[in-house]
Amino acid sequence: MNYERSLILYREAMSFYKLNNYDEALDLFYKSNKLYEHGKTYQKIAEIQCFKENLHDALLNAEMAYKLLPITDSVCLLYAELLVKNDEKVKSIEILESIIKRNSTFKKAKLLLDNLK
Repeated sequence: MNYERSLILYREAMSFYKLNNYDEALDLFYKSNKLYEHGKTYQKIAEIQCFKENLHDALLNAEMAYKLLPITDSVCLLYAELLVKNDEKVKSIEILESIIKRNSTFKKAKLLLDNLK
């Protein structure tokens, strides 16, 4: 039951997200996560917090997304990018290297890693 309601809220939030209505989307993503936590929801919350230039909250949510989805490239890249902004380059490099190890064609990860070395 909670999962189904959470999914409905997530989809509704995505509709607002695609329209760049981040306040509405954020509210719905939080409600969705209260019912059923999911890494993709944390990822979207982190992305919105980035748009709002709230680095602290973005980093916390990206970390949660990473813990739940540690081999999802887009989640790993987002977390690595935020770690760089937070001056945690060593951890970022480790994550980027793990992305490239399993997906050698991920250009964004390669570029960021090259810039850090």
